[in-house]
Amino acid sequence: MITMQKIRDYVEAFGAELDPVEMAERELLEAKRRLLETLSALDYATATVYYHRARIDRLTAYLEVQKNLAESKQVDNEPKV
Repeated sequence: MITMQKIRDYVEAFGAELDPVEMAERELLEAKRRLLETLSALDYATATVYYHRARIDRLTAYLEVQKNLAESKQVDNEPKV
């Protein structure tokens, strides 16, 4: 079983072997990786926003056409005086 003490010992041993420059280099590398992950998520989110906006525009136009067709059919079906 892994205990918290074993985890602490491992973290301390891992960090103790690195000098400050190596630690900074590793942190910088991790920051760059995180930035790439975040940029990928941003690309996906932006594409999703465009998709939903296009969907809304398409559905709004469709409903407007259907509403106009329904109104014109109502006018055609009204008795002529």
